[in-house]
Amino acid sequence: MYGTYRDGDWFGDNPEGQPFKGFTKEETYGMTLGGPIVKDKLFFFANYEKFKQAAPGADLSGTALGKANPQFTLADVTRAQQIAQGYGINAGGLESNGDTEMEEYALKLDWNISENHRANIRYSKIDQS
Repeated sequence: MYGTYRDGDWFGDNPEGQPFKGFTKEETYGMTLGGPIVKDKLFFFANYEKFKQAAPGADLSGTALGKANPQFTLADVTRAQQIAQGYGINAGGLESNGDTEMEEYALKLDWNISENHRANIRYSKIDQS
């Protein structure tokens, strides 16, 4: 079994003096298990891992909307969204969150069939949002 935890408050400011905004907390935990089923013939390996990261949404301060005297304004963005909606397209919005979750499962069988033949069977699945 294993696990890690990092808090966004553990990071210092960037060279311009702005606070770290990458994530607020991050954790990973999981376990691995493996060994022989039949001595020198058949082996198994299983793995499970979960990753979770809580993060703020997109920071618009570095975009054209966040600059002084922008080339386009929030009213322009709203108008573009309305035009797209008139064509049946949902252009989305500016609100967001950067939360990430990932869960991984893996199973593997290794079979030494003979001196000249081997078989490996693997199943893995990753869910991410």
